[in-house]
Amino acid sequence: MHRQFGTIGGAREKRDVFGDQDHAYLGKEVGWAQLLKSRRILLIAEAGAGKTFECKAQTKSLFAAGEAAFFLRFEEVAASGVRLCLYGDQLKRFDDWRSSASQLGYFFLDSIDELQLAHRDFRDALTRLGHDLEGALGRATIVVTSRPVDIDRKAFADLLPVPKAVTDDGREEEFVRMAIEGPVADEKRPQPPFREVCLLPLSDEEIIEFAAGQGVVKPEKLLAAIHARHAGDFARRPQDLIELCDDWRDNHQIRAHLEQIKSHIRARLIARADRQEKADLTLDKARVGAQRLALAAILSRRLTIRHSAGADVEGSGDLPVIPSELLSDWTATEIVTLLERPVFAEGGYGRVRFHHRSVLEFLAASQINDMIESGTLAVSAAKRMIFSLSDTQAILPKPSMRPVAGWLALLRQDIFDAVLAVEPSTLLIHGDPESLSDVQCARALHAFVARHGAGQWRGLDVPDLQLDRLARKPLHNVILTAWRCVSS
Repeated sequence: MHRQFGTIGGAREKRDVFGDQDHAYLGKEVGWAQLLKSRRILLIAEAGAGKTFECKAQTKSLFAAGEAAFFLRFEEVAASGVRLCLYGDQLKRFDDWRSSASQLGYFFLDSIDELQLAHRDFRDALTRLGHDLEGALGRATIVVTSRPVDIDRKAFADLLPVPKAVTDDGREEEFVRMAIEGPVADEKRPQPPFREVCLLPLSDEEIIEFAAGQGVVKPEKLLAAIHARHAGDFARRPQDLIELCDDWRDNHQIRAHLEQIKSHIRARLIARADRQEKADLTLDKARVGAQRLALAAILSRRLTIRHSAGADVEGSGDLPVIPSELLSDWTATEIVTLLERPVFAEGGYGRVRFHHRSVLEFLAASQINDMIESGTLAVSAAKRMIFSLSDTQAILPKPSMRPVAGWLALLRQDIFDAVLAVEPSTLLIHGDPESLSDVQCARALHAFVARHGAGQWRGLDVPDLQLDRLARKPLHNVILTAWRCVSS
C-alpha cells in the first residue's frame, strides 16, 4: 500500500483530513519517493493514522535495499543518543554511513508527543541528535513524527540545519537540466529542504488492500457497503478501518449511522495499549470529559478548545473553550491526555477541536441526556436549552441546537415528542432517521407532510444522505397514506 501525504504550505493551511469535508486538506499530494528527497520532514498525523507503521515500513524497505535507514524512538535518542539505540547490523550500517563521504542516511524519529511524555525537551533532543550526526547532517534525511501537538518548528530548522551547499547544489543542477532539457515535471525537481506533511486519508484502493490484509474476504464488498452506508468518514484512517473490518467480520454488514457513531467515539476515546500517556484515563472518564466539552462548544459556539498557551496569542481568532473551567475536578495531566486522544484534531494556535461535527453533536446530546438522567438538569430546562421560546411556548429548535435535538430525540422519547410537535423536519434532516423506531419514523413523516405537504416550496431540503437512511425503514404504506392526504 502506497500512502500519500499532503504538503502543508504553512502551519495554518492544515485542516483535518479524517472526517469533516468542510475541513478537507487543500495542499499537494506526494508519495514517499518524492517526500524523501527533502532532508528535513515533519510528519503530523493523529493517533491511529498510521504514521508509525509507515515509518517502520520505509525503514525496513530502505534497509533491505542496502541503504542506511534507521527507525528510532525520539525519547530513547534523547536519553541515550543514536548509537546506543542501535545494535547488530543496524549499528554496523550506521558506523559505515558515518565513515562514508557521500552515502545518504535516513532517520525516522517517532515521536515528539512521546518525547514530551518522558519529560524531555524537544530542543535538547534535537541538539543531541545533531551532535550524534555532526559532520554528516548534509547526508542525513530526518523524518520526525508527531501527533497534532505544539511543536517548535523553528528549533527543527535551527538545530538540524541543511548545509547551504546541499540546497545550492540542487538549484544549480536544476538550472543546468532546464537549460538543456527544458522544464521538468514536479517529481523530478529538487525538493524543498524542509517540509511539513500530513498523512492523507486512505483511498478506496487502499481500503481494499488494507481490508484484505485484515482477513476480510472479498474486501470489494466491504467497500461497496461503506459507500452504500455513507460510512467513508469512519473508514479512511487505518485504526478506524481495523474497527470496521472487525465489525464486518462479526456482523457481515455495516450498521446504522447511530451505531457507527457510537463505535467510532469509543475507538477514539479509548487508551491504546501500545502508547504511553501523561495520565491514566479510563474510557468512561474520557467519555464524560468529551461530552462536557462538546456541549460547552455547542452552547458557546466556540468550536476550538484550549490545549496550550499558543491559544492565547493575540490575533488567533475567537476565544477557545477553556477545558479547566469545565473539568475543574480533573488534573491538568488528565485534561491534556483527553485532548490528545484522536477524537480531537488540531484546531490551530495551541487549540484542538472535535475531529468530526457529527461526533461533536452526538456527544453534546449525550451530555444533556446524562444530565437529565442524573437529575442535574430538568427536562423543562433541557427544552429551554434546545428551543426558541415565545412566552412559554416552544417555537422551533434553535439553529445551532437542531443537530443536537435530532440526536437527543433518538435517546429520549420526551424530546422526540417535543421536537415532533414544533418542527418534525429536524427528525428527518438531523441525527439518524434510520435509528428511529418504525412507529417514530411513521409519526415523523406524517407530521412532516401535514406541516409542509400543501402549498409551495418552503426552502426545506432533506439531504440525500438522510433520505437514503430513511428509505431503509418500512414506510411503504405510510408514504402512500401521506400522498393520498396531500392529493385529496
